[in-house]
Amino acid sequence: MDILAIFMTWNFLLLSLAISAILFVIRTIAENKWNLKDNHWWNNVIMPIAPIVIGCLFGAIAVGFPYPAEIVKISGRICFGIVAGLFSGQTFKVVRGLLSAKI
Repeated sequence: MDILAIFMTWNFLLLSLAISAILFVIRTIAENKWNLKDNHWWNNVIMPIAPIVIGCLFGAIAVGFPYPAEIVKISGRICFGIVAGLFSGQTFKVVRGLLSAKI
């Protein structure tokens, strides 16, 4: 299977959307509890790398997730999670746009 085709599967889209949802919850709680909306480190350092870290942790921990058949080792799962984290923001925007067009 083509590497691009692996990253456009329902597994990848589901993981990317899950990372977006997890990040939304973390961001909402943290910004409201500790008033971090104007914090430079929060906005310019932590938030940009958070989806990558969440994807990496998900790939390392979530063994039961339905990864594509070509990804069998933990290193492949971690890389899959990292890339899903990198694309999570863009995936959310595309899916939201597609759903908005249907409604």
